[in-house]
Amino acid sequence: MSIHKHKIAVIGSGAVGGFYGSLLAKSGCEVSFLIHSDFENISKQGLKIESIWGDFGVLPYSKETLNNDKIFNPNSINSCQAYFVNDSKNFNSNIDTILIALKSTENLSLASLLKPFESISIQKKLQIVLIQNGIGQELLIHELLPFAKVYAGLAFLCSVKKSPNCIQHMDYGDLTLAESSKEEAACGVGAEMQTLGKLLQKAGIPITLEDDLVLARWKKLVWNIPFNGLSVLLNAETDRMVQNQDSLTLVRDLMAEVQLAAKAEGKLIPTSFLDDRVNKTFSMKPYPTSMKLDYENGRKMELDGIYRSVLERAQSSHTSLPNIKFLFHALEYLEKNKSTDKK
Repeated sequence: MSIHKHKIAVIGSGAVGGFYGSLLAKSGCEVSFLIHSDFENISKQGLKIESIWGDFGVLPYSKETLNNDKIFNPNSINSCQAYFVNDSKNFNSNIDTILIALKSTENLSLASLLKPFESISIQKKLQIVLIQNGIGQELLIHELLPFAKVYAGLAFLCSVKKSPNCIQHMDYGDLTLAESSKEEAACGVGAEMQTLGKLLQKAGIPITLEDDLVLARWKKLVWNIPFNGLSVLLNAETDRMVQNQDSLTLVRDLMAEVQLAAKAEGKLIPTSFLDDRVNKTFSMKPYPTSMKLDYENGRKMELDGIYRSVLERAQSSHTSLPNIKFLFHALEYLEKNKSTDKK
């Protein structure tokens, strides 16, 4: 009798999805990565993970790559296997969980990417874990796959794409799970989420289970709103922003506004949590935020997902957020004028 391997599809195989998906493959799950750019290279050579938790390689399912030591030397690095596909239609037809780690700027592509799973979500309890910045994005997943069980995965992770097939994990790696509902009501911590949490813990991922998704999202924004935006505006990595008193004041003012916006929705975030985020950033290895990397590489920044959505919710609750509003418009200016400035 064969043992059922939990089958996971990863959509968004970058520094976040690629890292967590690789850990799951290493733990024994059957993982399939959707790869768009550099598919030919990655489908032959796989991924390399350079991690503070230990380096390892993720090789394509084939006898040839298992014996290929050009990229991964079996004597010096652990390796596991995974599938690599360049179209979501080519995913295994019996997927248990979809891990979506796309940037929110790519959400328009989700309708076509998730279409192959429409029938699966009706036939079985398909789970979706959306690892994405911002607030309210789960509602789109509910609309596209109304029969699926939707969870948010909130990552506190320092990782970057070092090269097309190499992910460097520099610090942390915690993942908070919370169940989503179409009404944005608190769902509690059910048995299914506990089982999912254990699967992720088995892969070595530090897991926290939250009973209130919207509160968990606001907590994530306590870090994302100040550090992502200021890293671009001040051209600074995380260490400089907390070591300089002027930038630290800006960080704390922005955090306080997130706390205020959350309170307007009945979600209370203690000031001690804000202090904890600052302290964790103090001890964090110097890190260029994902928004800073996007800006420097000419990619769209997640301004709508992280800032516009917050300002719209604040407007609905008649809450004034002047510092967040200023930061949002400053970032919009930089994004719209970046190409003009280069000329």
